[in-house]
Amino acid sequence: MGYIDAGKQAGATVHLGGERWGNEGYFIQPTIFTNNKPDMKIVQEEIFGPVAVVMRFSDDDDMVRQANDTVYGLAASVFTKNIDRALRTSQKLRAGSLWVSAHCCRFTRLLAGLWRLPRASRVTAILTWSLVHVCR
Repeated sequence: MGYIDAGKQAGATVHLGGERWGNEGYFIQPTIFTNNKPDMKIVQEEIFGPVAVVMRFSDDDDMVRQANDTVYGLAASVFTKNIDRALRTSQKLRAGSLWVSAHCCRFTRLLAGLWRLPRASRVTAILTWSLVHVCR
């Protein structure tokens, strides 16, 4: 609850959730923060849990600047209907993992069937699957 409390104290708006879920364990309700400022702890640090911090941006360059102006950058997602915009924007983001029009997708089912192929064939199959999946 530390990050949720920090967001509230900094003046962010809890749009949804923001409370514990149940009486046992460390479960929290899915939470969405709006009206955030770039220097807030909930913006600068990555929260491991069902918490989203929604930021406004004026254009793609402003969005990239805000996204890259954090300490960590473990993961990022770009959601758009325009694949050219998605690819152009995603190339500018500094993140360990990046998804387009999805978040936290895994290739476990795909990889299980490819383990006997040579490495180059596996890479080609994964890239092809990724493009088809993203373009749907």
